[in-house]
Amino acid sequence: MLENKKFEMDLAGRKLKVTFSPLAEQANGSCLVQYGDSLILATATMGKSDREGDFFPLTVEYEEKFYAAGKILGSRFVRREGKASESAILSGRLIDRTIRPLFDQRLRRDVQVVVTVLSIDEDNDPDFIGLIGASLALSCSDIPWGGPISGVRIGQKDGQFIINPTYKQRSESFFDAFVSSIGDKINMLEIGANENPESEVLAAIKLAQETIMGINDFQKQIIAAMGKPKASVMLMEIDPEFKKQVQEFLAPKLEDAIYQKNKMEMSRKIDELTNGLKEWAKNIGEDKVNIALTILENEIDATVHKNILAKEQRPDGRKLDELRKLFAQAGDILPRVHGCGLFIRGNTQALSSVTLAGPAKE
Repeated sequence: MLENKKFEMDLAGRKLKVTFSPLAEQANGSCLVQYGDSLILATATMGKSDREGDFFPLTVEYEEKFYAAGKILGSRFVRREGKASESAILSGRLIDRTIRPLFDQRLRRDVQVVVTVLSIDEDNDPDFIGLIGASLALSCSDIPWGGPISGVRIGQKDGQFIINPTYKQRSESFFDAFVSSIGDKINMLEIGANENPESEVLAAIKLAQETIMGINDFQKQIIAAMGKPKASVMLMEIDPEFKKQVQEFLAPKLEDAIYQKNKMEMSRKIDELTNGLKEWAKNIGEDKVNIALTILENEIDATVHKNILAKEQRPDGRKLDELRKLFAQAGDILPRVHGCGLFIRGNTQALSSVTLAGPAKE
């Protein structure tokens, strides 16, 4: 018999259940999370050695299987799983966007978070429990991480907000949002709405945060009972003296490269600055090039954020509430189609066309 440790809480009229069992016992952390009859297995695993590179190697996978719905899909000749569905890819990205910022980006160990949907009912979307499972698998493991974090979906019908609406309620909802939060700060926000007033959006986010705080408290109780001591992992450290040298190299050129109204000119100047920095760093040592490029990326990010917050200054000169220039044209573009249109926003262009077939012969 498998020995299980179970926890549960009431959420929006349904039970949120978390189970720790010997399943996936070789992972650094794992758990089962259930809501209604939707059930997922979340695992978190970390490599034993650092990887060469200038980024944190995190992989998040969200895997759906036909058996989870009790169905066999496909033709009579093909009875096997295909590639990931669009909804599975989007659910994986939702989890990735939520948990990634809570890692120290100087970490160079491979970390894999896999959420496998074991059962799905016709009411509860497993992306919600997938996120909670990923959070608990990481939090209760020895992997260094800044969680826990939770998320909920908010719907709206007849002027009332609904926490974790069912699939049917979502199809009838005038508002569909998924909010992730670590507590008092929003970590990830995804909304589909039909021109809802800003006051309604803010009210939905506030309700989501209040609900999430309760789920986070539930997770903290679980972590206190099941959590492992965090592993001591070496982090990529940048020599302060070398960082200062790079900053001095960049100082007279950085803002001129970033703040260009023309996007292509900005790209050209940043490329020139990058190539100049590579040559400069190479003269100090071949091993310094990637470190210098990491510093450059951080300096660009810091400069853009600082000037937006302090001066309301955006790289292309726009005000904070100013859209890029819009242009639209219908017809007179393609000669032989029945209809065409062109839409331009900034440097992004969309050209569409339509052609009608001739009369069908009987």
